[in-house]
Order: sequence, then structure tokens, then C-alpha cells
Amino acid sequence: MNVVVVGATGDVGYGVVARCLARGWPVTAVGRRPEALAALADEKWAGSAPLRVHTGSIADDAAAAALRDEIDIGRFDAVVLAVSTQWPGRPLAETDYADLSTFFGAYLRAHLAAAKAFLPAMSADSRFIGIGGGMADFVVPGLVPVSMMQAAQRMLYRGLHQENKGSGIEIREVMVVSKVNGRSNRAGADPRWLTDSEIGEHVCAVIAAPAEFAGPVLRLESPRTRRTER
Repeated sequence: MNVVVVGATGDVGYGVVARCLARGWPVTAVGRRPEALAALADEKWAGSAPLRVHTGSIADDAAAAALRDEIDIGRFDAVVLAVSTQWPGRPLAETDYADLSTFFGAYLRAHLAAAKAFLPAMSADSRFIGIGGGMADFVVPGLVPVSMMQAAQRMLYRGLHQENKGSGIEIREVMVVSKVNGRSNRAGADPRWLTDSEIGEHVCAVIAAPAEFAGPVLRLESPRTRRTER
């Protein structure tokens, strides 16, 4: 498998890169910050598969189209979008619609732009996988816009799956229903959280055998915790 990971320097992206390389799959890691990509390239990775880094973005249609052409997206067997954006934590009553629109735009626009630019150029029997969050089904005080955005992302992937039937491209969203134990917070992470490695291994399993993961939306929960409140 030849894999491109967009958002490769974040916690989840790092886990996907690591597990792909451990399987012997060549990876092209895409990120917006050259210094973070350089640090990624300098890491000691398990396995001997090549890792290439590329500075790029899917922030809008123009950026996604440029990235598609620069890396020749059609040569990849799988595309993984591990991009994210942060909400500062604010009740809805204190939220302006302009702020909500900016937050939605920064995240959903990236996934839509990548889909519009990449899917027509991808080969049949390739995989297009977006990473999402599991808050689409429950509310955390101060983070309601995150739940709203993740619910919209889930429908975005369902729509992409429906509209691309017959293309041969396997489209999935992996909903991570857990906080993530990753490089940025390892020291203080709750042991019940999903690790970046666990998420990366699950994404690899979907890439390797998509027929075993009927989608388009896949829930990934930590085996060490169970949410009972909805």
C-alpha cells in the first residue's frame, strides 16, 4: 500500500504514519509546517518503508487542488485525512454565528475540498478515509459546536459514499469516540483513552481490508471505557 496522510504531524496523524510504516507501507506525510515535518522525518521509525514529507494544505479548493497535483494523488492506494481544528470552549449563548461559521468552515471546508480535488483523480480500488470525532452523538458543556460540526462531518462522508458508488473507491469516516493519548499529552493522558497507535492500527486495518469494515461511518471506541450517558 502506498499511503498519503494529510495532517501527519498531529497526534492522530502521527499514529497513522507510524503504523503504516510498521506494516512496510510507504508513506507521504503532508502538513502545513515545514519544521514539524522535518522533525517527523528525523524520527527513528519501525520498519524500513520510506517516509517522504511534503508541505501542503487542504484548507480550501485551490490548496487541495495544488496538493493533488504536487504529489500526484492518483498514485496512492489510500488517502487519510487527519486534519482538525480547535474550539476554545464557549457556551452557545455566548457564541456569535460568525465564530461558529468560521469554526465549521475551517474543518468541514478542508474535508470537502480534499474530496472534490482528490476523488476524481484517485484510482478504482483506492481508499479515502477521514478521521472524525465521536461527539456527534452527545454533548459536553462548552463544546456543543464541536458536536454540531462532527455530526455534519458524519453526514458529509455519508454523502460522499452515496455519490461515489460505482467508482470503486472505498470511502470511510473513522469516528474516534475517545480523547487521544498522543505525543502532545502523553505524560498526562488518562490510561482509558485511545492511543495514537491504536487509532493508527485501526485505520491500517480499514485500509488493508475495507470490505470487513462496512461503512461509511465507523465508530472506534476505547476498549478500556464505556460511555453510558447520551
